[in-house]
Amino acid sequence: MYRSVIRGSKFLVLVVDGVVQATLMELPTEELADRVAFELQTAWDEGIEWGINQKKRELLGYKIDPELRDYFQKMRSMTPEEREAHQ
Repeated sequence: MYRSVIRGSKFLVLVVDGVVQATLMELPTEELADRVAFELQTAWDEGIEWGINQKKRELLGYKIDPELRDYFQKMRSMTPEEREAHQ
């Protein structure tokens, strides 16, 4: 996790993992430190989400949108009566 802190007159961006924290960089303003920490955390979260979705696609062998795939699976699992009612 990335966060910004103020120590003395320094504006720092830290990397924190719950046990250890390390200073990543010092920036000239609080706003800049907040923005950098936010952008780094956002990029990290998006990377994790992308990796999870990519791995799911590889494991399932699907190259289609997960929502569309889920819809097709739902339709396949319906009985003929349920499909007719759905239409």
